[in-house]
Amino acid sequence: MKRFPKVWFGSLSLLLLFVFSWGFWGETIVDLDPRAPLSPHIYAAVSLAVWMAVGHLWFQRVPKAQALTIILLGAALVRGLLLTTDPLLSDDLWRYLW
Repeated sequence: MKRFPKVWFGSLSLLLLFVFSWGFWGETIVDLDPRAPLSPHIYAAVSLAVWMAVGHLWFQRVPKAQALTIILLGAALVRGLLLTTDPLLSDDLWRYLW
């Protein structure tokens, strides 16, 4: 049972770091310009890929019920981040349907 708080702390910290990386990627997409350098976009994409790989390795050690709870919390946080951005590819009707 001593390992249980470590698993939650590691899972939640991994989740928060992933959400912040995802938010950074979303912020770089807003400023997308054909004349802009691609470096920030490449950094954001690589950081997302790294967090996905680390998350895959981490969640193999976590019990399935706990992993599902953390994944659902992460999905809710990501949807919350999407509400603060402008809809670039759709109108407001589709934004409020989900």
